[in-house]
Amino acid sequence: MRAAQIEQKKTAYAALAQARPVGEHGRIYEDLLRTVSRVHVGRGDTVLDLGAHVGEHTVPFAELVGPSGRVHAFEPLPVALIHLRRALAKAGVEDRVTIHETAVSDGAREATYFIQDGALGMSGLVERIPDAIRERVTTTAITVPVQRIDEIVPAEGITRLSFVKADVEGAEYHAFKGAERLLLRYRPILAFENGRGQSAQDYAYSREDFFGLFKKFGYDLYDVLGFKFGPDDWHVRGAPWYYFALPKEQHPLAGSVEAAIDAYLYDQGLSEVC
Repeated sequence: MRAAQIEQKKTAYAALAQARPVGEHGRIYEDLLRTVSRVHVGRGDTVLDLGAHVGEHTVPFAELVGPSGRVHAFEPLPVALIHLRRALAKAGVEDRVTIHETAVSDGAREATYFIQDGALGMSGLVERIPDAIRERVTTTAITVPVQRIDEIVPAEGITRLSFVKADVEGAEYHAFKGAERLLLRYRPILAFENGRGQSAQDYAYSREDFFGLFKKFGYDLYDVLGFKFGPDDWHVRGAPWYYFALPKEQHPLAGSVEAAIDAYLYDQGLSEVC
């Protein structure tokens, strides 16, 4: 990548950081995820929600796919499952959602799952609490099932698998490896959070493994601002932790995702980022 392109990205990332307090950067991703999914998820579709938590995205997905569609929600955290079921019932969409009480990876097993009381959103298969908040977090270890998505979600009977959202605290790489059959057959958009170097270290894979997987699947990576994301960007300081992966053969898809991102940022008064 040319130095000028990297500088363009850094300028955009800096503008985004200045426009929102640190704690709100994640909210921009959540909003963009909803914006893009509204464009690309339709009636009768199938959607996978990996790390459904309390249903912030599960409920909108279920509303988008309608009565003839199906959302597969994966969540191993017991307290989150209680809130997830309540949210689905309140919205009246529980009949469109199949809940899988399991963590996801590239192999089936039982594993230790770390519940982070005080930062429940950071619970996962690896204990990974930043030093800045460690004093107010209490960790409890439980045992949960871990399964491959390809072994849970039947490939037959799906009209269109249009969207996969993954927020599994660093385990995204292995989760996608375990969904190879579905991804190669149906070519959905992938929207996910990933901590790059830290996630790779925690889950024992490399930068080459990460990009090699998407190359194998035939996907291009874009960051949350719509910039192409490649190996040269792995260590760029200030880069967002949020990404979209799009099938290489669906070129118009990239344009529609970029347009949705630009429209959202413009509406939020962030035209200098676009």
